[in-house]
Amino acid sequence: HYAQPVDFAHLLNERGGDFVDLGCGGGFVVEAARKLGARGAVGVDLGQRQINYARKQFPKNEFHCMALEEFAATGRRFDFVYSSEVIEHVADPRGFVASLDRVLRPGGRMYITTPYPFRWGTPVVRADDPVFVPPHHVFYFSEAALLMLFREFGLEVAKKFIHHKPSLKLVFRKP
Repeated sequence: HYAQPVDFAHLLNERGGDFVDLGCGGGFVVEAARKLGARGAVGVDLGQRQINYARKQFPKNEFHCMALEEFAATGRRFDFVYSSEVIEHVADPRGFVASLDRVLRPGGRMYITTPYPFRWGTPVVRADDPVFVPPHHVFYFSEAALLMLFREFGLEVAKKFIHHKPSLKLVFRKP
């Protein structure tokens, strides 16, 4: 995760409430959210090893090893959804965003990041680069394509972050 701590803290404290990190890895951002005042801090990841680590290191938080779609089916809703560097790995981006939308409460915020290898100044993507080719990354999104995808679900851009790394960092809100 490449969170921007000052902006992340501001966004979380802007509304407070419950927090979920979808694709939480070792749970570091979940713990940061708890320390920043989230009422409930939850992490979800497919990797059992990562979830075991998170549970051991950050026992004050709640962690689940399951697919986002499975977690969304539980009916739990959150005020703040965080998903960094995940959407590019999924085979069904629409299904992924539909699940993100299901876990976000009305009036909630969602922080999404994804690589953006199309930005001016980004090195040319090479076929032998394991970071920028499948199976690691299945999709890449231009900013316009990502915005169009999220708008399909009624999610509106609340903030865009400019970052020195080749990535898109956006906050969406659910009316």
